[in-house]
Amino acid sequence: MYQQQDTLSAQQKRELRRRIGQVRHEILRVRDDLKLKPARPATSSLIVGGANVLWEMLCELNGTSLQGYGEVPAELAQYLNPIGKALAEQMYEISKLFS
Repeated sequence: MYQQQDTLSAQQKRELRRRIGQVRHEILRVRDDLKLKPARPATSSLIVGGANVLWEMLCELNGTSLQGYGEVPAELAQYLNPIGKALAEQMYEISKLFS
């Protein structure tokens, strides 16, 4: 599983915030100079997009697909195959809610 760990020092965080502020300022300047309108995607479109990306990843959560990374023990494949299939199906069903 993935769990992010904050390893940034206080100095790094301050510098990061400062640089992000500069980037935002420049983006807003370009937006204003070019009189651009903000994109306003529908929540449903964002959900479908995210679910489709996850669906693709989860379709590969099986012993056969994981063989590309090395030997997959049969017991692990037997464990993962139904879980990957069920999760992929759930993502597909979420996409269908908004399609």
